[in-house]
Amino acid sequence: MPGDSDPFAIGRRHGGFVVLEHVVVSDDPVWAGYDNYTMCRCDCGAVVKVCDRNLVTNGLTKRCRECTKWGIRFPHHARRDRLLYKIWERMVWRCHLVTPDEDSDSARSCYRNYRGRGITVCDEWRDNFPAFRDWALSHGYAEGLSIDRIDNDGNYCPENCRWVTMAEQQKNKRPRCQDTRPRRPYVKRRKPALAAGIAEEAVN
Repeated sequence: MPGDSDPFAIGRRHGGFVVLEHVVVSDDPVWAGYDNYTMCRCDCGAVVKVCDRNLVTNGLTKRCRECTKWGIRFPHHARRDRLLYKIWERMVWRCHLVTPDEDSDSARSCYRNYRGRGITVCDEWRDNFPAFRDWALSHGYAEGLSIDRIDNDGNYCPENCRWVTMAEQQKNKRPRCQDTRPRRPYVKRRKPALAAGIAEEAVN
């Protein structure tokens, strides 16, 4: 792993930042944390300058200013990027983070259909939104399209993914298992009034 001992090693991750370069301006131990800074790439793709004190000493800065303004983990620079980030985040969640003990039926269904079946996100994309975004933009992504796995038993990776409409994605779903449980024969029941020998008009 990059920077196992050096917090400023190139490639070292701090929250939503990855270190690109560390710049030393002062050797004074009192002011070094304020004067020295690190050039980092945010998960949204923005390159920002972060002082060492905020990055490492107190850990206050974990994302770029715009990502922080949008809240939680949503990048900001364009509507397109925000939509792509949601697709990426949801993809990682259903393959690696969802558990079988989730409260909602939809979450438990995600576990059965993805993580529970061993479907994963490739290493190139799993912790690297910019790599996923670059692939998406160079392979036909447009607003309204959905990511689809060509082989439903395969993983999320560049070789097995494409952008399709929802109608096209519905055609590529796995066939549902047929319910083979025995069913009770249907018996047409008479209305209570007729069963008791009372004219239906008298009841109405």
